[in-house]
Amino acid sequence: MPRKSDKSKAKLGLGTGSGQNHQAYFHPKEFSSDGTSHRVPSILVDRMLILASGLESNVAKLSEYSPIVTSVEEQCKLEMDQTRAIAARHGLRHPQFKGKDTVMTTDLLVTYKKDEESFQIAYSVKYSTDISLRNLEKFQIEKSYWNDKDISWFIVTEKQIPEIVIKNVSMLREHFRSELRFSDKLKSFMKGIDVRSNVSIGDASKMFAKEFKISYSESKLTFLHLFARKVMRFDLTTEFDWNMNLKGISL
Repeated sequence: MPRKSDKSKAKLGLGTGSGQNHQAYFHPKEFSSDGTSHRVPSILVDRMLILASGLESNVAKLSEYSPIVTSVEEQCKLEMDQTRAIAARHGLRHPQFKGKDTVMTTDLLVTYKKDEESFQIAYSVKYSTDISLRNLEKFQIEKSYWNDKDISWFIVTEKQIPEIVIKNVSMLREHFRSELRFSDKLKSFMKGIDVRSNVSIGDASKMFAKEFKISYSESKLTFLHLFARKVMRFDLTTEFDWNMNLKGISL
């Protein structure tokens, strides 16, 4: 896909807006960080997150799954008059495209809400092998841009992504929006089971299916939906398995 000009993107409002109305500045097909592009359904708003790499996808998924995150915006546009001024201030060369200064972006801008107070953190998401001297110069411009707005900025690499946690979260996100008939009944059913007994999640799912005369597969989907919604919880640092004992489950 040919890359649209910054002028065209400005007319379309790309890289701006928040929540439901945000539009990523770059489409992954314009350029790709790791040879792949990702369209990830958001679990916070009704839109797709457009992400340029598998690593960005993982960071976005983990961010959205946090109980204190209210919004994740990707490929956020930085105002060029400000980035130019920052580059000049630090004696750095401003990023260019085809010999002309070009708009800079931040990979992810995450909004948090804790104790009724909202705050944002900006993240540049890069594979450790891609952190060159030139990228470090760009990072300095990006960091200064957000710090000037009293917003913290951090670099995230693949080394900070826990493999088992992202595997669990990716699986649970697939069941987040499921609409299932027996979700409320499962909540009551689980409260009646002695979690100290030697019963696995799979065993409990079979018991639930038998009691309510539904298929085992529907029962399992109902369990996964409640795990996804955090109505029931397990240790995300342990890979999910239907043989897990209920002793490790919290309601």
